[in-house]
Amino acid sequence: ERTERLLKAVRAGDPAAVKQAIREGADPTAPGAYGRTPLHVAADEGNLPLLELLIAKKANVLAADNGGHTPLHLAADKGHDAVIEYLLAHRADINARDKAGRTPLHVAIAAGKGSVAALLIEGGADTGATDAEGITPLHLAAKGGDGGTVAGLIKKGADVNAIAQNGWTPLHYAANENRKDVAKLLLDQGARKDVSDADGRIPVRVALDAGHADLMDLLADKRFKVDGRHTDGMTPLGQAIESNRADIAKHLLEQGADPNLYRGRGVSPLGEAILKGNAEIAKLLIEHGADVNGTGRGRSRSAIPPLCLAARERSDLVNLLLEKGADVNVRDSGGVTPLHVAAEFSHGVARLLLEKGADVKTRDADGRTPLHLAAAAGRSDTVWLLLEKGADVKAQDVGGATPLFDAARSGRGDIVEKFIQHGAQVNLVSHTVRPGRAGSVRQETPASTPLHEAVAIGSRHIADILIRHGADVNRQTEGGTPLHLAARWGHHSLAELLLAKGADPNAEAKTGTPVHEAVNWNHPDVLALLLAKGGDANRKGPRGFPPICLAAQNSRDTVRVLLDKGADVNTKFYRGTPLIIAAEAGQADVVDLLLSLGADLASRAGGEQAIHKAAARGHTGIVRRLLETGAEVNSRAPEGTPLHMAAREGHREVVELLLARGADPNASGERGTPLHEAARGGDADIVRRLLDKGANAGAAAPNVGTPLQVAEKAGHDTVIEILRQRARKE
Repeated sequence: ERTERLLKAVRAGDPAAVKQAIREGADPTAPGAYGRTPLHVAADEGNLPLLELLIAKKANVLAADNGGHTPLHLAADKGHDAVIEYLLAHRADINARDKAGRTPLHVAIAAGKGSVAALLIEGGADTGATDAEGITPLHLAAKGGDGGTVAGLIKKGADVNAIAQNGWTPLHYAANENRKDVAKLLLDQGARKDVSDADGRIPVRVALDAGHADLMDLLADKRFKVDGRHTDGMTPLGQAIESNRADIAKHLLEQGADPNLYRGRGVSPLGEAILKGNAEIAKLLIEHGADVNGTGRGRSRSAIPPLCLAARERSDLVNLLLEKGADVNVRDSGGVTPLHVAAEFSHGVARLLLEKGADVKTRDADGRTPLHLAAAAGRSDTVWLLLEKGADVKAQDVGGATPLFDAARSGRGDIVEKFIQHGAQVNLVSHTVRPGRAGSVRQETPASTPLHEAVAIGSRHIADILIRHGADVNRQTEGGTPLHLAARWGHHSLAELLLAKGADPNAEAKTGTPVHEAVNWNHPDVLALLLAKGGDANRKGPRGFPPICLAAQNSRDTVRVLLDKGADVNTKFYRGTPLIIAAEAGQADVVDLLLSLGADLASRAGGEQAIHKAAARGHTGIVRRLLETGAEVNSRAPEGTPLHMAAREGHREVVELLLARGADPNASGERGTPLHEAARGGDADIVRRLLDKGANAGAAAPNVGTPLQVAEKAGHDTVIEILRQRARKE
């Protein structure tokens, strides 16, 4: 409290209060927040009278705060010359280092306090001191552009070629910050132009990367390679383009930079300029010999021709390239031409390319024409243009799909109508190989018709157009009929349309009927519609699954719909009845529904009833519900009773419930009693509970032994000790 009063008085600049606090016992050397003493505060505030007072009261001029800063560091940062002189006169360490290794001289220069820096230099500060990153005061002065401080440091012996940990000399810093006068001064004092940093960059390259073209002549060095690559593959010309610096690009090109030298990502300098949308640099590159078709050193197989890049939206650049001789039908590695790109992105560019002779029927490596891509992008204006220029509406890609498939998939009814008017086939079936958009990797997708595509995206409008023009609503592909898709994706309106147009709700496919699709994907509204229109609620699907057994795994609503439409609540299936399946899956609401409608508790699958399945899975609530409805707590299955199952799987709550309801802890099964199962699983809590309820610790099962022997074989030390203690008691 006394220290805080003293600090408060110093911050307030109140000498009387400071003296009073000291008289009352406040320690002038005691630190406060951040480890700062009253002397730190006075130095930071530049309050010389208080500083003199505190030093007279034995305040420590060498005290360091939590960051290692002495009062001298703080005064240097704020530029308090008089305070600095007084501290130095009272033996402050002029070269004290903070935790970052910085001296007061570092701090003063970094803060731009030239007069303080001069004072410290004249006072004998170490001009070659390095901080934790190897940075000297001269590095900082060069960075800040303080010529006077730079000169003063050099006069006192600072190394003009000192190298920091990042490999930078003071000249690198001057180059990066465009400090031309400082750079000249450093060079006059012997600074080297050829020192490479950690990335291999000499000062002139640093200046270029920072966009300082006016330093090039000053810093030019024979080691500078106009096409030299940075560690990331970037050349000086590439950096100039990246920074949209036409002036630097021009200078480099005049110095002989290669306008066709690729970076590692398959784009030429001209391509980079186009991607940046910089027509000025693009013109410069072309004037200096850039290949308008994108060949050049370093070109990769995936290189993209400049015209393809420009075709997205830049008609001005497209015009420029074509005027300079670019091939209007040039292709990238995927066979994509500029017209493919424009068809997807720009009507204006597409028109321009066609006027310049672009092939309207050209195909990429996936067999797709510009018309496919325009339809996929929903660009009706471009579609009309391409058709006007002779595009083939029946052209099929490698998957057999025509542009009509793309139009249906994009949801554009006007384009669908237009294609049909031009003779597109509405019942054509595509193959299983389907390309993606321009230049993308092919995908494996199910065969389909345009109607399948419309249903898949949930477009009743497109489906209605196709059906009106003769699309077959029962056309089968490997994915089923369009109605299968509507049921799978829950498109009620589409299912309604298809059924009204004669779709078969019982059509068979690999996945079953549309009824199975609606059940499997949990769409009760679509299911109800299908059943109302003649769908079979009991027809078995793939692997013999009746719809209600499929529904019992995941949906009460779907089960209810099926039961309301005549599904058998006790239908048999190799995995069990709906009740057994729901109990095993943990579907408590389905179990409740089935029980309320008379589901048979005694039915078995593999010898097990619903209660065995629920106990084995740890579904406590379902076990309780089954017991309340009349399930036999000690019902026998080949592997034992429900208690065996719960003990084996470590379901403690179920074990507790079964024991409370009278389960026999000594019932025998194929692998012994429930205690054998718990010992085998290593669950000490269940073992204790069974023993508390009268389980026989010495019971020996054929070919199994006693519970203790089972635990010993499994290596469960805690269970072994519990059983041994029980054996000693007995």
